[in-house]
Amino acid sequence: MAKAVKNPWDQLIRGYQRAEIDLPKLKAITLAQWALESAHGTSNLAKDHFNFAGLKYRDRVKDFATPVDYEAHDGHDVYCAFKNVNAFILGYWHFIAKGPYDGYEAFAEDPPGYIAHLKSKGYTGDPNYVAKVVRLLPEAQEALNEEFEGGEPLRPSRSLLGDYVPPNFEPAPGINHTVRGTRPNGLEGMIVHFDAYRIRGAGNGSEDSDRRTIDMMRSGQSNGFHYGEISRTGRVFVPANFKWNEWGYHAGPSKCPLTGRTGVSGFYVGFEMNNPGRVYPAQENGVFCPWYNSRRTEQGAVILDANGRCTRVSANDEWYRPDEVRLAEGGNIQKGWYLPYSADQFETLTNIVGYLLEKFPTTFSIDKIFGHDEVSPGRKNDPGGALAHPHQLMTMGEFRAFLKARF
Repeated sequence: MAKAVKNPWDQLIRGYQRAEIDLPKLKAITLAQWALESAHGTSNLAKDHFNFAGLKYRDRVKDFATPVDYEAHDGHDVYCAFKNVNAFILGYWHFIAKGPYDGYEAFAEDPPGYIAHLKSKGYTGDPNYVAKVVRLLPEAQEALNEEFEGGEPLRPSRSLLGDYVPPNFEPAPGINHTVRGTRPNGLEGMIVHFDAYRIRGAGNGSEDSDRRTIDMMRSGQSNGFHYGEISRTGRVFVPANFKWNEWGYHAGPSKCPLTGRTGVSGFYVGFEMNNPGRVYPAQENGVFCPWYNSRRTEQGAVILDANGRCTRVSANDEWYRPDEVRLAEGGNIQKGWYLPYSADQFETLTNIVGYLLEKFPTTFSIDKIFGHDEVSPGRKNDPGGALAHPHQLMTMGEFRAFLKARF
């Protein structure tokens, strides 16, 4: 069945399907670039101003865009506001053609080379930008083959354009969590956490998130809790005795900001994301440490010097490079440095929401998806700045808006 064009991202894809550009073999890679820059059309810059590429205003685009003040993740600046998707498509290519990106035509048949060329000319300072865009290339190509109402019959896309891939809930072998009762009204919502635990084997080496996730499921069993866990690989684990309509403790003392009810664990399922939580710049340059590799007081608080730096306990314990973490502030996010959820984690979390909307259509609501910090303010800071794709920071309010646009 053909898909209706119902949001700015769908409008962009439909418009780009029809657009004639000078370098047609770069269509998919530029759509992937726009998906990265706009979080698949869910950024405010995309939703409000049809600017899917994060283009800052320059006089050379005055025939295509108007200037607008905007606060992006890297600070305040003047960005392009386009009147519709067609103006954006024309404006983007004019921006490239008339900017400091001379020689881009040489990559007409080399999509990754085109993105690398833009980066070499100063389009972005992200050292991993090319890899991030290329990762989205297959999805972008699939999106350009999507069938929309009024269009030709084409191969449909799932993950990029609003469908969800049904999650595979894996029972954690031999792990049973403590059930406290049956949900009084059925499953109504979700609480998003991070487990504040290790993701690696040691130091700054390779991730070992599946094993660490199972470790935390086992910890939940020992401490009488009840929740699911999402690894950084995207795998989702639940206790072997898990049933959606049964509940156990995962949120502690809490109060729902929407309903005013306390004890939200009884109404909302909890999902922990394998993630270290807040991290801290260390006294060594280029090193960020989680709480468990930082010197702490007897009460467990991380000790910071006058410059806000921690003391790393061991180079062999877990730590992170500056390009792996991000500074977050605003909304319900507690200001600080965080390791972002992986793209696979975020996609799995999103897909679980799609699954629950279909499984519990009369009870489950996106409006009742909260961060732990929203139901236990001051006491908890998760998910904080860990939420969303590595390249796109979201408050919980923005995450709910993203989910409503997607589902």
